[in-house]
Amino acid sequence: FRLGPLSALKFTLVTIALCGAGALWAEDGVTDSRILIGQTVGVTGQIAAPVKEMMAGANAYFEAINKAGGVNGRKIELRTLGDKFDPALAAANADVLIKNDHVLALFQSRGTPHTEAILPLLAANKVPLIAPSTGAMVFHQDTNRYLFNVRAKYQDEVSKAVKQFSTIGIKKISLLYVDDTFGKDGLAGGLDEAASDRFLAQIDLGWPDRDGERRMLLEPTDQRLDLANVLTPLELIAAQRVAVELPVGEKVVELILELVRRALPED
Repeated sequence: FRLGPLSALKFTLVTIALCGAGALWAEDGVTDSRILIGQTVGVTGQIAAPVKEMMAGANAYFEAINKAGGVNGRKIELRTLGDKFDPALAAANADVLIKNDHVLALFQSRGTPHTEAILPLLAANKVPLIAPSTGAMVFHQDTNRYLFNVRAKYQDEVSKAVKQFSTIGIKKISLLYVDDTFGKDGLAGGLDEAASDRFLAQIDLGWPDRDGERRMLLEPTDQRLDLANVLTPLELIAAQRVAVELPVGEKVVELILELVRRALPED
């Protein structure tokens, strides 16, 4: 059978609780009234919005479990540390949660390199990570007794999506991917379907390459854009002057600079 992320967590906690009160109290993060689990995740930064939704769902489920009496009478407490979607900070947070806060388990990390950074700490401290929010193949290739995956692999997700397109009559499909572990996982899943002629063309692009991106958009669909001038040069200059005069807060400036820095290719 297959469990969702939160059901998997409850199942794991119940299994631990059934080991008996004496043994349970010897575990880090567990008392007679509480089970403490830890999370490091990007509560701020570029993935803050989906993380907020993910955490809202998890906290709602924990609240329902606790209102119903908890796990064998023990309430679940989730301690979350923000890692700004930075793998190095994710590893540092996990180390704090394990060694300082003595959590029973880690829960629902977010991001492939971030979860990879945490892995060495799991075996070294015999602490499980439950429901990482990543479908990277690297977490499925070898069995890790301290890693409990509940999400499908990215390769499977993309492969099924491409296959679904064909069932509704879409025969020409483009796959635009990020050139990293995450993107290549999705590419591998999409290329599994390439033999069925659902891909019209494969175009490998460097970054940044605006002409290449234009080809990626146009060639598979065989469409051409009908471009038209929206503003005259003088109107554009006038609009720019208005924009320059608008007040911009310091936080907005810092956010723009951070987005630009993140967009730059790594050396």
